[in-house]
Parts: sequence; structure tokens; C-alpha cells
Amino acid sequence: MVNHQTYNKYDNLVYERKLTCSSMKNQLLIYIVIYLFVSGASQVINAETKILSSSENTQIAYEIHGDSERALVFVHGWLCNRSFWKDQIKHFANDYTVVALDLRGHGQSSSEIENLSINSFAQDVIAVTSSLGLSDVTLVGHSLGGLVVLETARLNVIDLQGVVVVDELEGEDLFYSYFYKIGAWLMLKFGYDGVIDSMVEELYRSPGTHDLAKEISDAMKEAPPLMGINSLFGEGHYFDYINNHISEALGDVSVPIAIFNAGDAPPKHNFDTLNQELLVTKGMPNTSHFLMMERSTEFNELLEIILEEFKLIL
Repeated sequence: MVNHQTYNKYDNLVYERKLTCSSMKNQLLIYIVIYLFVSGASQVINAETKILSSSENTQIAYEIHGDSERALVFVHGWLCNRSFWKDQIKHFANDYTVVALDLRGHGQSSSEIENLSINSFAQDVIAVTSSLGLSDVTLVGHSLGGLVVLETARLNVIDLQGVVVVDELEGEDLFYSYFYKIGAWLMLKFGYDGVIDSMVEELYRSPGTHDLAKEISDAMKEAPPLMGINSLFGEGHYFDYINNHISEALGDVSVPIAIFNAGDAPPKHNFDTLNQELLVTKGMPNTSHFLMMERSTEFNELLEIILEEFKLIL
């Protein structure tokens, strides 16, 4: 890249004569590549990534695979991105239209530090599914993404066949105290990267999971810290949604819901607000929070079973 500074006429002449035909061709090639990249960046980041506008004119990145009347839409968790579902995308794309998106503030979507409520995230899911004209949709959300798909179902805008909440809910009685939230805010505010590393290392201590732990923590630390903090605190945001809106959301949803957790399946009576006829519970023993990455083959098989059980309920 040429340094843009002032040259006199003599300097210009000398500089131009030093350029060989080969170097001029190389520079021309570089300029063409840059032009092609920049001109296409507003619509398509790569062959699989597309962009659309959600609420507040937020730009949402997503990818779509397969071509079926049945659709699976995967929603990642806090500080994650759609690549966390890569093994599920490969597995299900032959039989389903598979969509994975980056929620606002995450991955390749717009960098947001405001409008980060669970409802705002749900608007991103609605924007993508609606723009694609999907029907017969099952939403699969991990961790915070589980709350997002639950809220999406509560809004009753999409033609849904079911909702799968992955490792987020053990029941309806979870409550985060004021002091817990203050402690979480302080730790994240003054030790963001360290908190993420410690959290993931606590989940994956064995040498055999070292690479997975590094992959997860590195990806999570790419998310903007202020976005990560703001998405947890505030009215309608993660902690408030858990404390004040879970039971209401579960009671409002009229499609089958699967609670799919690492470890044992939670007892159905932990979800007494929910219509029990709509409830499916599953567990994956001896796994941790990122079970869809940790043991993807088993996860995919259990998800297939859930989808079949949804058909029986409907």
C-alpha cells in the first residue's frame, strides 16, 4: 500500500521509474481484490453469510443450508455466535432447511451496546425467519438463546412446530438476587476476559477437552465487553427475564417445548406453569454446558428424537 505523503516532481519521477511491470501488475491485482471485497461486503460476507435488517435497523448475519419444507433455526448463547452450531448444521441440512444466525452484538451482526433485551434478540429471529418465508419451523436455542427462542414462541408470530431450550432451564424457580447481580457486574466490569476464561475452564478441566475450552473461550472473548455486560443487566434483559418473565412466557407458549439439558433431564413437575402435554424433557449425562459441541453426535441423535416426539404431540 502506497504511503500517501507529498513528493516533489523529481521524487515522483524516480518513484515511478522504480516500478517494474511485475510490481504494477501485483498492485493492480491487490486493488481489484480490495474493490471486490468492499463492494460485496454490504450484502454477503462470504458464500454462506447473508445480511438483513432487524428492529432498530440492526444488521443481522445468518446462513441458510438445505432445501426442505421443514426448517430448523439455531440460536446461540451469550457471547457466542452461530459457528457453535456447525456440527448441527452439517448433520441436519440434508433433511431440513437449516438456518443459523448471529444475534445483534454477536458474531458478524451489528455491534450493539443498547437494545439487548431478550425481546430485542427475539426480533432478530423473527426478522430472519420471516424474510425467508419459513414455515414448519422448530427453534433451537442454547443458554441465553434458549430464552430468546422461548420469547420468540411467546410472541406467536412464526409458524412454529416446537421450541428446544438447550441447557438453560432446570425449572421455573430460578432467581438471581440483587447481590449476585452486583457481584457479576463487578467481576465482568473489571476482569472480563478472566471471568470468561475461568468460567469455561471450570466446565472443561480434563486434558482431553483443552482444545474445546480454548475454542469456546477465544470465541466468547471476541464479543464486545460492553455488549456482553449490557445484555445481562436491565429491564427485560437476561437476569430480569429469568427473575420475572419465565413463568409468563412458558404459560403463553402453545407449541411443544423441549427442555434439553446437560446432565440429567429435569423433572416435568419443575415446569408447572407449562401445559404438561406440550413438554418434553431430555438430558445428556456426563456432559457440560456446551453439549452440542462436546458430544455432537449424541446431541444430534437426541435432537432427532425430540423432533419426532414433537410430531406425536402435534
